[in-house]
Amino acid sequence: MATMIGGQSPIDVPKLYIYSLSDAEAFLETYGFEWDQYKDRAIIESLRQESITFIKEELLFDEPELKICSSVENETDIRKFLLWASSYKHDNRHLWACTLLRVMHTFAHCDSFFKDTFSDDIQKQIIDRFKAHIYKENDQLFLGRYPESIPLDDFQIKGQKTRRSLAMKLLHKPNNVAADIFDWLGVRFVASERLDALLIARYLRVNNIISFAHIKPGRSRNTLIDIPRLKHDITSIEEKVRSGKIARANSINKLRVIVREHMYPAVPTVGDYNKYSSVAYHAIQFTASQTIRVPNPWLGKRAGDVFTPQKSSGRKMLRGMLGHFGVQTEFRFRFPFEIQILDRESYALSRSGLASHEVYKEKQRKAVKKRLWGTLVKQNEKT
Repeated sequence: MATMIGGQSPIDVPKLYIYSLSDAEAFLETYGFEWDQYKDRAIIESLRQESITFIKEELLFDEPELKICSSVENETDIRKFLLWASSYKHDNRHLWACTLLRVMHTFAHCDSFFKDTFSDDIQKQIIDRFKAHIYKENDQLFLGRYPESIPLDDFQIKGQKTRRSLAMKLLHKPNNVAADIFDWLGVRFVASERLDALLIARYLRVNNIISFAHIKPGRSRNTLIDIPRLKHDITSIEEKVRSGKIARANSINKLRVIVREHMYPAVPTVGDYNKYSSVAYHAIQFTASQTIRVPNPWLGKRAGDVFTPQKSSGRKMLRGMLGHFGVQTEFRFRFPFEIQILDRESYALSRSGLASHEVYKEKQRKAVKKRLWGTLVKQNEKT
């Protein structure tokens, strides 16, 4: 009931209340698995093995005092796990039954029908919108063409997360569901200057690469540029331009110099803020989404070719006829992706020291271990 009406994560429930095999099967059916179906039992067994390997290789390698209970590790009947997790005896078997169920639940939420089925289409349709605006001239990378081009140090495509990486992230998130993961896919821009990072964000909007209407509320984060101070500086420079003290052609470079001296804005404490991110990490980040259009894969390759966007009147007519008879020839869905924009200095800091990805991952891993096992894990003063 604490989960249903109190907002507690199922990962943090201390015990279950299942006391018979029939109750266990009813619980599994509500969860989404029918115990008398071979395919469902095979999926459960796959989740069990994947979870055991994950626990051993990702979490226990530096915990010599912790070892999976052999009776739990060797048991393949998930119904018994549910009974052991419901025991009033909080013994070693109860601990590891709960642990394995929590991790299995997390891996069960790592699946995404649209991502798994249309992965290549999703990546191509999203990334192609950005690639169409990336140019290289004399070994220099640019976003856009002259005169609105913005020099880039780098443009990177963040590949889709592995299941282990996703599981680790889900295990430290209170909600623990894959629907709340918005960085399955992403892009990263590295600008030369801090001001250019803001100009990149503006370029993406003005050129309709992203739609501001599809930005995920609460997911935007700016720890790179002090916007209130920037507005003040823009007003000051504009006044000097109007009075003739600064040539308009030089105003943007003047602003770049001023922004270099800005203090970084404060780290946000509200919204969907990742508490494991270092205060030394500075970037502009936001989550957008894009409509993905794919032909119905169950109509077969030949039929799928018919439904690709072509100018052929015959193909259009056939698509229209099938649609008239209720055949769904195309799937449309929105898919989220993350955009990160850093300047050269911030990017260099993100590759080493407190802001590095390795430090972030280690903080995340320690948080997961503490969530699963509490005081049983080794205490580290630097955690």
